Amino acid sequence: MGKIRFIVYILIIISFDLRSAIPRELKLTYPNGGQKLIAGNKIVISWDGCLPTDTVTLEYSTNRGETWILITDSATDFSYNWIVPKTASTTCRARVTVKERARVEGMNIVPGWTYQMGNPNEKSYDPMIGFELPVHEVTFLEPFYMSNYEVTQKQYASVMGYNPSRFIGDNHPVEQVSWYDAVDYCNKRSEMEGLEPCYTISGKKVTCDFEANGYRLPTEAEWEYVCKEGIRIDFEKGTITTADTVHTDEKDFEQDAFLIGLYRIASSIRTDSHARFADWRIDYPGGTHEVGLGKPNYFGIYNLNDNVNEYCWDWYQDGYYYKSPEIDPKGPETGNYRTMRRGHWKCSAVVCRIYRRICILPIENSYTDGFRVVRKYIE
Repeated sequence: MGKIRFIVYILIIISFDLRSAIPRELKLTYPNGGQKLIAGNKIVISWDGCLPTDTVTLEYSTNRGETWILITDSATDFSYNWIVPKTASTTCRARVTVKERARVEGMNIVPGWTYQMGNPNEKSYDPMIGFELPVHEVTFLEPFYMSNYEVTQKQYASVMGYNPSRFIGDNHPVEQVSWYDAVDYCNKRSEMEGLEPCYTISGKKVTCDFEANGYRLPTEAEWEYVCKEGIRIDFEKGTITTADTVHTDEKDFEQDAFLIGLYRIASSIRTDSHARFADWRIDYPGGTHEVGLGKPNYFGIYNLNDNVNEYCWDWYQDGYYYKSPEIDPKGPETGNYRTMRRGHWKCSAVVCRIYRRICILPIENSYTDGFRVVRKYIE
């Protein structure tokens, strides 16, 4: 029986490797089939369906796709300037392909990137703005996986054997868990799935091995990056616009670089396609909702700014942004409080913004607090 399982396991690995090695053809937004490519003309080939940091291959064909000629195998972003060659004809076609990355069920790949962390607008109604400064550059050298959804009550109970939540529902996020509960869950789930646990837990002392392949909490920088850049790219691509947001109270409207609703789209507060924050005079959500409602951001991640607050790995420290490392920051070495990122079912816009940092004792828990997980990227 053991030998059969081993053979099946090897076959799964082989099929996975073959599947991940096959290039995937992307959707062309230009030329999309209706344009005549004239030899010598300058055009911009554009595409969709990948991450902006993915390296893609561009090719063209003059015989209706029977054979393909390389244009470049090192393009990134979503467009490429090209001069149509003299061999082009009315049958000339272009295509863009990308090598598939290794996938993990229930998680999406977030590419390594550089972004500006912190609140770029110091004008705020919230006195906590000072803890979101200064804006500083952060670079992630490697991609990582982040769970599409917050950890659900069903997932938590299947690992821990109980459900502590107040707002019961299998597909609702687990809440009323402490930071210690969250890291304990990460380790136990890793062990159940045959992965290397990230955390070494000795009483109240917890250390993290970021090279382990198991589950862990996101760092504060990872969380903000996925939230902020996911929204920024969607606005640049026109996936969401100012028409996707509704605010009924100017005092409840955060005037920062991304004042456009922060992805509170089709949550428990609204069931249509618009983003809206709680207006206590009109609607009160009354609790969490199922994960995955509404639209994901560009990275495929849901509910970063609603449902429950989310624990991060980092210790909290005032003024840390002034000395934060530029490469893969993981927070202070010590502290009394852990960091949490804001956005729960009864938040207003001001306190639900991308940059909002709060601190919490790792032993505390609340029906507004939960978490999601990340993992090290598999080549």
